[in-house]
Amino acid sequence: MTPGLADHAPGYPHNRAGEASGAGPGPQPAAPPTQAAMNGEPLTRTVTIKDPQGLHMRPATAFAKAARQFQSTITLRTNDRSVNGKSQLDLMLLAAEPGTELVLEVTGDDAAAALPLLADLIESVSGEDDDPGPPPKG
Repeated sequence: MTPGLADHAPGYPHNRAGEASGAGPGPQPAAPPTQAAMNGEPLTRTVTIKDPQGLHMRPATAFAKAARQFQSTITLRTNDRSVNGKSQLDLMLLAAEPGTELVLEVTGDDAAAALPLLADLIESVSGEDDDPGPPPKG
């Protein structure tokens, strides 16, 4: 990478607000880590896919985008498969249909903040696909 490029490109991915650029108020303080998170133990929660379309591309992309905001390692597991929660393509490999139970596992310094946010996101119902409307004519 060219030195100084990230310092001057406002949308550059490696230029987070408040880091080296002087822009913005900086990152918000994370929730205090739990004892388990401080010991490096994974925090887990069982989540259920509630979207009537299952875990399709749109919610998988939203989940992966949110997961990438955290430094923690994020894994989603089903009975026979474990995938990287920061990869929408890996999430699609779960082929999680409505009602599928997944284990969300988060390990790292910001695990206590990541777990509830990501669990709520994966269990939310996408309002955009609830009524697809009539099929196109033609």
